[in-house]
Amino acid sequence: MSAPTPTPWELGVAYLLHSWPALTLAVTSNWGGANSSEKRDWLCGAIADMFPPLDQSTTSSTGGDNGEPDDYDVEETLAQVMQDEFEVRVEDGSIVHVCCICHCGV
Repeated sequence: MSAPTPTPWELGVAYLLHSWPALTLAVTSNWGGANSSEKRDWLCGAIADMFPPLDQSTTSSTGGDNGEPDDYDVEETLAQVMQDEFEVRVEDGSIVHVCCICHCGV
């Protein structure tokens, strides 16, 4: 059985996270173990799934009533997964940058 075709939103989130230097270094260095790339792919899906389908949301950076997560939720998820799965504490401000791009609509 083949996997479902990713939506443009899911592809955008995947591209964003695959190009994030902190995550790329963690994956290429296998800081998450032998299955680091699978953990990265799971994170891409988890972040994409935090947002409602594009046809059900409005553009907002604050989240809340429109179903989108607020900035803190996305930042916390990214930070927590980096810490728990890759043992990396990201302190370069890039988590905020990645979060802002997500809210702008990759």
